[in-house]
Amino acid sequence: MPVDTSGNTRLYDREMRKVSLDNNNAQELSTMDGVILGAERKTGCYRYTSGRDFFGPDTSSKVVSDLLLGSRTVSSAEQWRFKTKNWVESSPCIDSDGKVYFGSDDGTFYAVKDGKETWKIKIGRPVSSSPCLGPDGTVYFGSYDGNIHAVKDGRNLWNYKTGEFVVSSPCIGPDGTVYAGSQNGKIYAINGKSILIGTIPVKKWEFDAKSPITSSPCASLDGTVYVGCENGTVYALKDGKALWNFQTEGSVKSSPCLGPDGTLYFGSSDHNVYAIKDGKEIWRFSTGDSVESSPCLGPDGTLYIGSNDKKVYALDTRDGGKKWEYQTGDYVTASPCPGSDGTVYFGSYDGKFHAVKDGKKLWEFSTGGAINSSARIGPDGSICFGSHDHNIYAISPALVSSREKLEDELEEMEEQQKSTERASVTLFGDWLMIDDVKLPVDSISRRSAGTSQSRPPAFNLQPGL
Repeated sequence: MPVDTSGNTRLYDREMRKVSLDNNNAQELSTMDGVILGAERKTGCYRYTSGRDFFGPDTSSKVVSDLLLGSRTVSSAEQWRFKTKNWVESSPCIDSDGKVYFGSDDGTFYAVKDGKETWKIKIGRPVSSSPCLGPDGTVYFGSYDGNIHAVKDGRNLWNYKTGEFVVSSPCIGPDGTVYAGSQNGKIYAINGKSILIGTIPVKKWEFDAKSPITSSPCASLDGTVYVGCENGTVYALKDGKALWNFQTEGSVKSSPCLGPDGTLYFGSSDHNVYAIKDGKEIWRFSTGDSVESSPCLGPDGTLYIGSNDKKVYALDTRDGGKKWEYQTGDYVTASPCPGSDGTVYFGSYDGKFHAVKDGKKLWEFSTGGAINSSARIGPDGSICFGSHDHNIYAISPALVSSREKLEDELEEMEEQQKSTERASVTLFGDWLMIDDVKLPVDSISRRSAGTSQSRPPAFNLQPGL
């Protein structure tokens, strides 16, 4: 088992810090919450004193203890959390410096770094729209106040009034145009280039879909904009004109995802996931309930999407075939976020944030409320998302990996401990007395402070005994 470079016992506290213990001196450990997770022994004999975090050589008897474990509850991989005054439904966006931008239903838009508030702007109505970050650092988002907002460095640059709630998240076209939908049934194209603070931005065009728009638009390199409507129609628009439309049998709140070959993917409340191109259906995949989650393409081209049937699906984009599915405890309306290693991150209304790979759970993180905020991965690899428990979280997969490695070690060590747990093991010459059973031992020795003694850290039983 691994020890430190001096051959001493290695201990872990809840904050995953390693603490070396001199095997020849008893020590009382001081940890953040007073709970020791585990210890590994190379030399020495230890017993755990109940109620105290005390490990040290057992010099009072010849009781052999192979490993002593404390609590099996390990710390999460939470880097930080930031608390607002209401639900965080908005999906964050993160800049290259690691600053996280998001809205809250408490009516405030926030900029946070390392869990500390950088600035905030009071909007006055819930902000569930997810922000979009422009190349010049301007952040765009919608609000229940009926406006599309542009803010930068804590200043409100401009607002564009639509007259109805804006829960649709803006997107930016290749020429800097900002596109966003409104519950008034219209989608707007606004000149997003720098203008004087406080002036009214220039509207390039608007399109009346005659149905509330919850779906967030996406824009192609040629300026075509795709958006879904609650009447079940998906539009392809250019310069304010409809190129084509596609009708589903349910509302489309799912935001379309455009593939590199021009295929458009989205979900509908008719329970289906669709793949269409140039307005024609290529395939559809049926789930067990409404699909409000927005799809996302992984690095290998796999399409990931959630459903109100409480599952997340991985689909083959060639034919819509299912690669795998993963069951959660409640609706999945958040968009899955695939990592570069194939791990998929997403939240669920079950209040848990899930990490899944190839359909198998890697880990999960529990919050105090439902999660419909979609995760984003920051430049340092941390994963940010919001929860109905009023918090936004930053989780580190690297810390999770360390935790899981420790848990695996602890499980292995617990299994090794079981054979001697609660047994009184006493050495008499070449024999071990385990409770009332006397057994011979081969090649037994123990090193302690440079002295060879007949007390083994491990033993082999004779065949047949």
